Amino acid sequence: ATDNTMFAMPETAIGFFCDVGGSYFLPRLKRNLGTYLALTGSRLVGPEVALAGIATHYVRSECLLDFEKELLSSPYTEIENILNRFSISSSKLQEMPETKALWERLDAIERCFGHESVEEIIESLEKDSSLEFASLCLKLLRKMSPTSLKVVRRQMKEGAKRDFTQCFEMELLMCERFMERDDFFEGVRALLVDKDKSPKWNPPTLQEVSEKDVSEFFK
Repeated sequence: ATDNTMFAMPETAIGFFCDVGGSYFLPRLKRNLGTYLALTGSRLVGPEVALAGIATHYVRSECLLDFEKELLSSPYTEIENILNRFSISSSKLQEMPETKALWERLDAIERCFGHESVEEIIESLEKDSSLEFASLCLKLLRKMSPTSLKVVRRQMKEGAKRDFTQCFEMELLMCERFMERDDFFEGVRALLVDKDKSPKWNPPTLQEVSEKDVSEFFK
């Protein structure tokens, strides 16, 4: 990652799920961070991406030219050494002003996003609603497709138990199931085509998305 790196998995906002391997790497992030990113679609920027464990290394943008020169002039056996020399260590990442907000939120993320169901996660956030962070999360979750939220929560649990290949096989099936339903097309219309940002989700509430409905996406 560099200063210009931005990471997000915003699929719940368009009635979809975290594809391209999200089933595998998101559940393996520390302290329920993957579930938080998957459900809220929140962005990570620059060194936050490395602090989260998504990027393996973080190199400051002003160092990239020298970094590139070293890579191009060195044998491949030196790549790891060069990466380590130019990148910021994990301990220093925690001390950077740019990562302060994420670092301070990790306790709340771990506490609130470890619950079994989306409803329990929301209830936990509501108890902390005096916190600006919890209020922001609630605002985001209430915009998302209820179906996507529940399916993605199950996806995180299933992905944690599967290997890399199995996760992609699961995602192929999930994609087919989403194409059979309304929310993805409605989400794309509302956010990307008409841009009215007022999707009409079907069903419109979490309570109307049953566990049976969720299970259909995985078989």
